[in-house]
Amino acid sequence: MPINYKKKILLIGSSGYIGNAFLDYLKKDNKIDVNLTYNKKSNSSFYRNRSNTYDIEKIDKRFLKMFKKIDLIYFLASSENTYLNDSFQIDNYITNLLLKVINLVIRYNKKTKMIYMSSENAHGNKKNVKDSPLNIYGIEKLFNEKIIEIFSHNYNLNLLSLRLSNIYGFTYNLNNNLKSSLNRIIINLIKNNEINLYKNKNCFRSFTHIDDICKLLIKLIYKKEIYNGNVYYFGNCEKKTIDQVISLIKKGYNKEYSNEIRINMNDKPLSFFEMRNFYLTKKNNLAYILGSIKIKNINDGITDLISNYKIYYKKQ
Repeated sequence: MPINYKKKILLIGSSGYIGNAFLDYLKKDNKIDVNLTYNKKSNSSFYRNRSNTYDIEKIDKRFLKMFKKIDLIYFLASSENTYLNDSFQIDNYITNLLLKVINLVIRYNKKTKMIYMSSENAHGNKKNVKDSPLNIYGIEKLFNEKIIEIFSHNYNLNLLSLRLSNIYGFTYNLNNNLKSSLNRIIINLIKNNEINLYKNKNCFRSFTHIDDICKLLIKLIYKKEIYNGNVYYFGNCEKKTIDQVISLIKKGYNKEYSNEIRINMNDKPLSFFEMRNFYLTKKNNLAYILGSIKIKNINDGITDLISNYKIYYKKQ
C-alpha cells in the first residue's frame, strides 16, 4: 500500500444529523477520501456543488470504479417519517436500499467493511432481556439489523450494526440540531426562556454526544475484528432521569443568562414508548470494548451545548 494512501469511505445518507456532523468532523482529517451518495429522497441542495457525489440509483462505470476501492461504508440513511410514534406505515425504501448496497458489496467489493447505523429503539425497554421494539421505527431498525446479521454470516462479509441512544450536540445546520430532543430543549430555553416538562420526567435515559460518535466512526475505519454481523451499542453509561438532565440544563443556563426560567408542565398522555426506561451499560458497548475513546459526560456536554447556542443565536 502506498505511503500516501488515503482510506476511502462512502457515506450513504450524509445530509442528516449524524452525517452532517461527521462530514464537518472529517474536514480535520486529510488522510481520508470521502465519497457521498444521494437518491430521489435526498435533500438536493445539500449535495449541490459537492465533489465525489454519486447517484445510488444510477450504478454506472464511474460509481463502480469508486465503489471497488472503498474501505468502509457508513449506512446512515434512515426514514424520519417512521420515527413518529403514531406512524402507520413502514418506508421499505431504506430496507431495499440497504439490500442493494449489500448486493453491491457481494458482487464488487467483499473486502470492504460496512456499519449500519441503528438505534436503541430496536431494543425498546430496558426491563426486557430480548429485543422488543415499542414503535414502528424500532421494528424497522431491528429488521435491518437482522439483514446485516444474516448476510454477514452467509456471505462472510465485514458488517456490523451500531445502536445509538439520545444523541445531542451542536452542528452548524440548525435544522439538524432540531432533530435532537435535548438540543430542542436547550434551543427553546435560550430563545423563549422556558422548559416544557412531560409526565416522563422520572424516566431514565442515556445521552451520547455527537462528537464522541464522530470519533468512534473514525476509529472504526482502522478496526476489522468487530465486523462480524453483531449488534453493538455506543455511548455514555451515565444513568440519568429526564428531570436530572433538566436540572443540569437549568444550572448551565443560569451561568450564562440572568433571565428567569418558566417551567411548563404538559399533562398530555404519553405512549408506553415515551414512558419507557432506557440507558446504556458496558455490555456490547464499543466505548469499552475498544477503549481509548474518552466519552463526554452529560454535564460537560450540556455546558458546551449552551455555550455554542449562545454564540450561534447572537449571530442571528
